[in-house]
Amino acid sequence: MTTTVHTPSAGPRVPAPPAEFTSGGSTYDTLAAVATRLAILAVEDTLNDPSEERTTERITLVEHLMWFANAHGSTRPAAAVRRAMAGMLSANGRPGTPVLSVLEELQIAMAHTQ
Repeated sequence: MTTTVHTPSAGPRVPAPPAEFTSGGSTYDTLAAVATRLAILAVEDTLNDPSEERTTERITLVEHLMWFANAHGSTRPAAAVRRAMAGMLSANGRPGTPVLSVLEELQIAMAHTQ
C-alpha cells in the first residue's frame, strides 16, 4: 500500500490574524467591553448633540469586528458579528455566565452562521 502526502506549494506566508481585538488604538478583551463602548457612545450622543467623532468610532468598531471575524475565517462576518452580539446580550442577563474573549464569542457565532 502506497501513501501519498500532498504539501502545499511554497508561496508567500500570510501572518496569522491577531488573537486580540483592537480598534482605534484600544484593545478590547471581551465582546462585552466592545458593547459597553458602543453603549457609552450612544448615551453620549443622547446627552449631548450627536458628534461626528462618536459616529465614526461606532462605525469603525463594527467594521473592525467584521474584519476580525473575516480574518478568523468567517464567510459571513456581518452575520457572525450580529450573532455574537445577540449571544453576548443574552449572556449578560444571566449572572454567573462566563465572559469569553472577542475571538471566542466570534468563533461560536461563526459556527452558527457559516
